[in-house]
Amino acid sequence: MQQTFAGQLFHALSWTFMHSLWQGLLLTILAGTIVSATKRSSPSLRYSLTALLFCFIGATLVTFSWQWQMNGDAMAANWNNGPTVSAQETVPQYNWWTGFTQFMNQYSGWIIPAWAVVVLLKLVRMLVDIYYVNRLRTAYINEPGETWTIRLQQLTRAMGIRKQVVLLESGLVNIPLVAGHFKPVILVPLGILPACQQLKWKRFLLHELAHIRRHDYLVNLIQR
Repeated sequence: MQQTFAGQLFHALSWTFMHSLWQGLLLTILAGTIVSATKRSSPSLRYSLTALLFCFIGATLVTFSWQWQMNGDAMAANWNNGPTVSAQETVPQYNWWTGFTQFMNQYSGWIIPAWAVVVLLKLVRMLVDIYYVNRLRTAYINEPGETWTIRLQQLTRAMGIRKQVVLLESGLVNIPLVAGHFKPVILVPLGILPACQQLKWKRFLLHELAHIRRHDYLVNLIQR
């Protein structure tokens, strides 16, 4: 029974993986088409394309459920009827789909482990990046002073952001960036704030606050 369950699981996962390739390709083409057609539209409209991520996740779950049910029905039919072949049955003609199906059925036990290794490597890399970002929040930082804190609070309230946003100077970054989602921190290169004119510092602070308001840090994690 365990071997049957494992075989059904690996078979469903391998076919789900293969179907996810063309599903992801179609959504990518759709996203690229929309981006090309809406170059002059508002950024919020184009940003709504992140909903395609959840469409892809939903399509993958539906595909796995369908494959699981189909494989379960096939196994139940084979168990009840046995591998009987009628003399009047004709042998199906061999084509590329038949060969591909046979390949998937034969090597599904290898496809999923290989896929899992790739996912694991990607996950380890993402965790290393998250660790590095968290290190940026605490290493070689400097508080710019109360004046900049007040300015940031004014801009935060003006943009309707309820989270407490912290502004820090960092000796490890070359460009302004946002680190964290629940407790966001705006990191700017060390010494850049005193050299900025009023219009310039407002522009880049508003740019980073826009990332926080759109939850870009969290969205990037979901994308990865």
